[in-house]
Amino acid sequence: MGQYLLGIDNGSTVSKAALFDVHGKEIAVASCKGDTIYPHPGWTERDMEMLWQSTASAI
Repeated sequence: MGQYLLGIDNGSTVSKAALFDVHGKEIAVASCKGDTIYPHPGWTERDMEMLWQSTASAI
């Protein structure tokens, strides 16, 4: 089995995962939408369980 690098980006609306080989060649990319909660004007919150689920789905 080869060696790979996994990059994860958790933005405010989408969790993304990208897999690269050791030479930087992109092998796969996936994303999963997540929700941001706005309880008050100027406030944002993330449900950590939902964040984990969207990240795991992207991976």
